[in-house]
Amino acid sequence: MPALSKLVRMLSLGALLATSAHPSSARALPALEFSTYFGVPGNSGASARDAAHAVVASPDGGFYVAGHVSGSGLPTTPGAFQPEHHEAPDPWGDGFVARIGADDELIALTYFGGARSETIQNIALDQDGNVLIGLSAAPSTLPVRIALPDDEAGPRGGIDDIYVARLDPDLTTLLHATYLGGSDRDMLTDLMVGLDGSIYLTGVTESPDFPLRDPLQDTLSGLSDVFVARLSPDGRALLSSTYLGGTGTENYATDEALPDSPQGRLAQSQDGAIWLTGWTTSEDFPTAAPLQPAHGGRRDVYVVRVDADVSELQFSTWLGGELNDEGMDIDFGPLTGSVHVLGVTESYDLNRLNPDVNGGPGFARTTSFLASLSPDAASFEDVVRFHDTTGDGTRSTLLEEMVIDTRGAIHLVGETHRTAIPLVRPLQDAINLGLTTQASDAIVVSLSPELDSMELATYLGGGTQARDMSPGLLAKDQAHGIAIDTNGGLVVVGRTSCVDFPTVAPLQSALSAGPLTSPSDAFFARIADAATPLLRIRPGISDNLDMGWDETNGDPRFGIYRGTLESLLVRHEYDHVLVTDCDLRTGVTLPATEQDSYFLLVHVRTDGRLDFGEDSEGRARGGPAAPCP
Repeated sequence: MPALSKLVRMLSLGALLATSAHPSSARALPALEFSTYFGVPGNSGASARDAAHAVVASPDGGFYVAGHVSGSGLPTTPGAFQPEHHEAPDPWGDGFVARIGADDELIALTYFGGARSETIQNIALDQDGNVLIGLSAAPSTLPVRIALPDDEAGPRGGIDDIYVARLDPDLTTLLHATYLGGSDRDMLTDLMVGLDGSIYLTGVTESPDFPLRDPLQDTLSGLSDVFVARLSPDGRALLSSTYLGGTGTENYATDEALPDSPQGRLAQSQDGAIWLTGWTTSEDFPTAAPLQPAHGGRRDVYVVRVDADVSELQFSTWLGGELNDEGMDIDFGPLTGSVHVLGVTESYDLNRLNPDVNGGPGFARTTSFLASLSPDAASFEDVVRFHDTTGDGTRSTLLEEMVIDTRGAIHLVGETHRTAIPLVRPLQDAINLGLTTQASDAIVVSLSPELDSMELATYLGGGTQARDMSPGLLAKDQAHGIAIDTNGGLVVVGRTSCVDFPTVAPLQSALSAGPLTSPSDAFFARIADAATPLLRIRPGISDNLDMGWDETNGDPRFGIYRGTLESLLVRHEYDHVLVTDCDLRTGVTLPATEQDSYFLLVHVRTDGRLDFGEDSEGRARGGPAAPCP
């Protein structure tokens, strides 16, 4: 693989541990505040393989979570859009969507499925607080409402089509639902609400007639290509849609060499650009100003930037070594604008500038890495590789998803089989593998904004499998999704097959295995005091938010008004108080006020620091740029 010109260092978990800062006495230690099983025993003849796949924080301090369950028995709430399971005769059953409150209570719960198998993989909130869900579904099995016109939705009718639906916040009403697809297999891998309210979709298609609109690439180039599509905010119009791929394969294969296919994620930077990552085997994958000039091996990560209209390919590069490398997630540093790409690799030569750090050929069968690009995509800034320097090199750590807080700390979740990962402020100080070292625990890792230390590294899981699991099946805990709630807690969701998964104030206290061959339940967990509260402001997201630009220097600014700050950033209302990013790090307690109306301005300075302040007229008030004490 050609050397990547600007990779500056590659660090193992051991190296990160050596520089991990001990938590300040002013900062609370993380605590498992809430953890619950969530599942059903399953239908007769089906396996109860229940799981949570996606989570998004809600403005009230709670969260929405989605996934799949295998049978009837969920405690759906009054008025739920679909109160009963459809009893599909297969292992996966129906999707579900649950709303959990700020006090970890169940507020709303509905099934969502049809006559076939449905698994909800993606969830987001639109600008009005409605719930968008996305999945791949068999044609004509799910309800449609105010759908795309037939000439925009495509011929559909393949093995799977793309399906997007919108529910009200209480999960009682279907507001909009549509299919999108061609005559072959189409699979959704990510869904996002853009800054202007547009709905962006990406995934993989094998359809030569996938519906297109002003495409960057107008033909299917290989066995499968990436697709990128943009729907209008109301979901009624296809604004843009394109293929993106070469003559090989993108994002989907049946060999399952690395984590479950298909892959592919997208995110939007503050300037409006859409960034994508996934994997490709194509040596002729379309590139633009690539940092790696040639395909490196079997599968390479792709990192792509297009404009908000999906009309211009602005940047596209490979990232990979001689073996398999896949892009799992993508996000941005709020202070620096750096582009962070989470991936998984089998390649010992992912970074040839520092080959010894990788441990040489065969050092780790499969492991995760985090690559950082400069905001202008002119260079790679960092690559951090997660491996266990004391292990035997045969067991893997697979990180699936990340979220970045307002300070720039990066929080990641996945699963690990490794017994010697260095831990930092752990909730659980040892892996629970049960009777076999091939079992796994969920893992939660937090990296400093500078990527030079770990702030949290912990196992999360049980070690005892259900008694009726078939011989040879493993006790596994896997984290699939992560979000940051409005109080700075990490919400982690996934699946567990262990009867001793740790629970705290659970909605369901035990694994609902049943007499089945491979049981698992979903799990939801909240880790308190683990992150800086995430404030993602978008224009018009609700009556309580505003966005504009500082008239003096053009810096972005974010305003919050007419509301209770408790549900948005910290736990106290305040008035005329300056709060800096240093205060956010130390968890300052702000004075309360009896006022029920105020204006808070979040000002992003030109030097990259965050200042929080307001005056009596709701104007910005600056803060010190000196280093934090």
